[in-house]
Amino acid sequence: MQAALRVKAQADAVLLATIGEVEARGLARSRGASSTRAWLPAAHRLDPAEASMLVRTAASLRAGFEETGVALAAGQVNLGQARVVIRSVTDLPADLDPCLATAAETLMIGHCQTFDPSSLALIGRRLAECIDPDGTQARDEKKLPELEKTAHGKRGLTISPDKTGAGRYVRGYLDTEGAAIITAALDGLSAPILDTAAGAKDTRSPAQRRHDALIDSAAGNCSQASCPPPAGSNPGSSSPSRRAPCRTLPAQDG
Repeated sequence: MQAALRVKAQADAVLLATIGEVEARGLARSRGASSTRAWLPAAHRLDPAEASMLVRTAASLRAGFEETGVALAAGQVNLGQARVVIRSVTDLPADLDPCLATAAETLMIGHCQTFDPSSLALIGRRLAECIDPDGTQARDEKKLPELEKTAHGKRGLTISPDKTGAGRYVRGYLDTEGAAIITAALDGLSAPILDTAAGAKDTRSPAQRRHDALIDSAAGNCSQASCPPPAGSNPGSSSPSRRAPCRTLPAQDG
């Protein structure tokens, strides 16, 4: 596996070098494309997002991240790690001493032997905080409104039936404010129930308790407002209470 991953990293290095050369010589435009980013999906069936990532990374390697390029070509780092190294060093102050920037790149490459891209990004973040704490905080504060706006735009909730029709899948994305409201509401209702008098324990999993808490909260809101019956339901039929797990616990045998 290690050998295969090394070969993949080396192949990525060759691909990035080739893309960098295509971009530098303007070959995509000579073939009628508006840019290398547009040419790669059209000519080589790459995903547009992947094409953009490859062009950006190739440009960075040619613009001064020589040590990262060498490490990738040797199979010492993978493409994901190389991208994190580039991003971490690029995020450092523009007026930083070039020797310190080079040292930061070397340090990050060394950590690639131990850490995956996600963990490596945390190291890069910590490096920026050590070198430029005030600047890092200022950049974070500047980005926050845009990040919150993006998160709000991505908000959504989908409820779809499973294959049997007996249950539903819930998928969604919450913005910061929505997540805080939902978390606060569920935390209070999803705590384990301890019925010491009956000697029963709450055997529900944390996920089940959150499910029941969500139903409890929604049912409580519906009891205070005029809620239409669920689609496909028979208002006159009786069905077992879905809130029962939050209300009663079976006594343990013995």
